[in-house]
Amino acid sequence: MASMLVYRGDYGQLSLEEHICPEPATGEVRVALDTALVCSSDLHTIFHRRTAPTPLVLGHETVSVIDCLGLNAPTCDMQGIPLSIGDRVIWSVVASCGSCEICSLGWPQKCPGATKYGHAMLASHEKWTGGFAEYQVLKPGTGILRIPDHIPSKLAATIGCSTATVCAVLEAGGDVRGKVVLINGAGQLGIQAAIMAKSSGARQVVCLEARPERRADANRMGFAAIAPESMSLMLPDVTDGAQIDTYLELAGYVSDFPQLMRHMAIGSTIVFAGAVFPSPALPLDMEAVIRKCITIKGIHNYRADHLVRALAFVSAHCDVLLEYLKFGPLLTLRDHAAVLQSGDSGAFHRVGFTGR
Repeated sequence: MASMLVYRGDYGQLSLEEHICPEPATGEVRVALDTALVCSSDLHTIFHRRTAPTPLVLGHETVSVIDCLGLNAPTCDMQGIPLSIGDRVIWSVVASCGSCEICSLGWPQKCPGATKYGHAMLASHEKWTGGFAEYQVLKPGTGILRIPDHIPSKLAATIGCSTATVCAVLEAGGDVRGKVVLINGAGQLGIQAAIMAKSSGARQVVCLEARPERRADANRMGFAAIAPESMSLMLPDVTDGAQIDTYLELAGYVSDFPQLMRHMAIGSTIVFAGAVFPSPALPLDMEAVIRKCITIKGIHNYRADHLVRALAFVSAHCDVLLEYLKFGPLLTLRDHAAVLQSGDSGAFHRVGFTGR
């Protein structure tokens, strides 16, 4: 028997349950929990800020150790590195078929037959797909990466969600070299996006952030940070009058979208990625979009190649990410109430569970 945390729809509650330990089928890989972080989207579900099918085993920011290889399971990861029992691995949030029309169009994360880890309703054939469990079973069509020894597990766990998503968002935003980038949010995604944009050659990176402590964190890292309600007054001063070339929405809300549009440059790009829960409709000035030739994109999840880029980014920026990302308690599955309380307090970027 093995333990899993099941969300059955009760506000703020997870239940620790015992189920028969899974055996990997053909092409599958069984992994044992090392570290599973609680993503903001998990908290939104648990505390009824978004809906999800129940019962459900949440968790999709996970590092685990290969425990058992099924018949014809992958012998190498996506970079050709051999996989063995005992290796620490991360994997793509979606296992896709790779052959349907949607996959062929370059959107495997939207494959209609996909398994989405940490989001699939608990059933006999999808029982071990969530990270808040002692074991998970990785299905064919999953992008797997072996983790280098120098990356701590708590940081490696971010790669499979926030970091890879930021890679997809930056790709959608286009080449940022020499440009002014405005990022809405200075939480985990925002901080990673700021570092990534600056390392990609952005002329200036500015963060919009409502929380004073997060603005202070961004300032310490060398980024300008202003409160959303001060955008109209302060943004021209911060950018020396330059308009915004790339706007990345990572917080899930826009406090004054019409005002933002006035600051967007000719040929600029807006990327929405933070509103993965119900949010207010935005007043869109179509004339401004047309006259300024603005491109607006939405990004949800990522492709497997973004996971590869995310691993490379974390490997290269390990020290600075460990310095500025705030990790809270990493406790056992049995201590789930304390973990959820710490996570929803907002004091940390991530809390989570450990299998060690």
